[in-house]
Amino acid sequence: GGAVDVAGPFTIHHVRNTGIAFGLFADSTSVVIGLTAIAIGALVVFFARSGRRHPLLPVAVGLVLGGSVSNLVDRLRLGYVTDFLDLDYWPAFNLADTFIVVGVGLLFLSFVAADRSSAAVGTSPLSRS
Repeated sequence: GGAVDVAGPFTIHHVRNTGIAFGLFADSTSVVIGLTAIAIGALVVFFARSGRRHPLLPVAVGLVLGGSVSNLVDRLRLGYVTDFLDLDYWPAFNLADTFIVVGVGLLFLSFVAADRSSAAVGTSPLSRS
């Protein structure tokens, strides 16, 4: 619960987060662990099937997997995730959360880029096979 002011609105603040983003599902640690494990498995299967779709995809999936596995290990080991980066206008978070958010953003960009590069000019998406 202690906090150290770093610069401006940024503080280092120790928070035990038993839930997911923004403290949602705080009293459902076992459900969060199960859903995280399922999501990690789905990401591994997805990457195995389409890892070569776009050069950015391995980086994006790696960031999401790394952050997710890191948070999962903390939940299994401690029963919570330690959030410590705190901005006055945003709930506390950790580096794993940052990696997940950046990875999801890169996933989105890689999907858009792959879709644009595979689209034929002048054809509708329904006419492509």
